[in-house]
Amino acid sequence: MNSEAIYTWWNLLPFTIDPTFITLGGSEFFCFGSSPDNSGFPVRYYGLMYLVAFYTATKAMQWLIKKDKLPLTFAQLEGITGWTIAGVLIGGRLGYALFYNFEYYMNNVSEIFLPFKDGKFVGLSGMSYHGGLIGGISFTLYYLKKHKINPWMISNLFFVGIPLGYTWGRIGNFLNGELWGRQTSSWVGMVFPGDKEKLLRHPSQLYEALLEGVGLFAVLLFLRRYEAFKNHMAAFYLVGYGLARFIVEYFRQPDAHIGLYPLGLSMGQILCAFMIITGAILYIYKRKQELSK
Repeated sequence: MNSEAIYTWWNLLPFTIDPTFITLGGSEFFCFGSSPDNSGFPVRYYGLMYLVAFYTATKAMQWLIKKDKLPLTFAQLEGITGWTIAGVLIGGRLGYALFYNFEYYMNNVSEIFLPFKDGKFVGLSGMSYHGGLIGGISFTLYYLKKHKINPWMISNLFFVGIPLGYTWGRIGNFLNGELWGRQTSSWVGMVFPGDKEKLLRHPSQLYEALLEGVGLFAVLLFLRRYEAFKNHMAAFYLVGYGLARFIVEYFRQPDAHIGLYPLGLSMGQILCAFMIITGAILYIYKRKQELSK
């Protein structure tokens, strides 16, 4: 950290945040925040944010079911959501291993899902959004086919609710002091404790929470008011998220072990380009089907 620089409370905000909500066991049976001697089992905000995310997205979907009087019970929604959550978690870990750290995890396969190393609990570090998306869609489609539920109806629910849940996930990244942005001289920059260089960096986690989360939710909610758009939430979500994430990636620090690809693109931007193309093709396909009826 530059000793000559004058930082505001905002610039140093990450240093005031303990990423651990509570610690169970260890030298103290229970304590808020991290244990003084780093013992016990830490319950981090990041993990709790997943629970809040799934709860928020489910409540949003229940509201849409009641609002549109859809032929779907809350019990059916819970069953679908359970499979979706499993797919997101499994796909997120596999995607991170495949897209972002393939060589390491191929030599340490057990660490993909095992939260222990050398007999010590270390948690699971690293989740890929794109892997979670693929996993969530795959598991959900399997469940829908098995129970003969219309996948397009479900897609118009899920892809509206997902951004709200995603918002909490990125806030969790911020509280966990990870996935910070590139260096900046702007007043909005922050210094993160985990950054060895102690540079002012974009709080790109918060950018993502706003653009890919709350912002995208608002856009989808607006579009579904129109008959020509309301049954194409999957397509608009893929395009909307892809565009928002593609932009934010210019502010987000690339993974050190990957860096940037040709044209200065990150792995996230390459995956988002595929999302945008897929979403556009999906919309054209479904819209032609509608017009031909």
